[in-house]
Amino acid sequence: MNLAEVISYVKAWDDKKLEHVRSRSSTIENLSVLHNSCLLNNVDTGIEVGTHLGFAGLFLASAMKTLHTLDIKRSLSEKAEQLHKEAGFTNIKYWVGNSRSRLQEMMYQLSRKFQFAYVDADHVYSAVMAEYKILSAHIAEPGVIFFDDATMRKPGDKGLPQAMKDIGAITHPVAARLAYKTFGDFKVANLG
Repeated sequence: MNLAEVISYVKAWDDKKLEHVRSRSSTIENLSVLHNSCLLNNVDTGIEVGTHLGFAGLFLASAMKTLHTLDIKRSLSEKAEQLHKEAGFTNIKYWVGNSRSRLQEMMYQLSRKFQFAYVDADHVYSAVMAEYKILSAHIAEPGVIFFDDATMRKPGDKGLPQAMKDIGAITHPVAARLAYKTFGDFKVANLG
């Protein structure tokens, strides 16, 4: 599926399903930026941390050969897998576990570097910093790590804005909930 087909597929859902998934995921516009960035840089294989219901996976898997996606909850991973199968995607590999431990195991087992990672899991400072530390050691040049909900801050936590500052991530100029850290000359797409 290309981007237009993914968007048409999603918009064809009944209103209840569409609202349920979209209220718990990033926007179509933000996910289009991820999709287009992958195509612009010929990304072959990527990592998603925070599978959730699988909405982002539709956009990511349609832009690369293989997507490895990790979620802490098996039940959510299974729902995402069902959604992806219904859409005809067979290029997604599912991993289950806490990102602070399972992500390191994934990197060891996969034994390679990646051009692309998307982090949309536990939105607290310590988790994002731990995920960044693991992922940044496995990002190729050119490469990128995208962070969703980059402006989120939970009560009593330093929040993602502080993590983005400490990482040196840049807020996307159009898709404001997204921030990214590039490695080498990775090109980040705009919406169009």
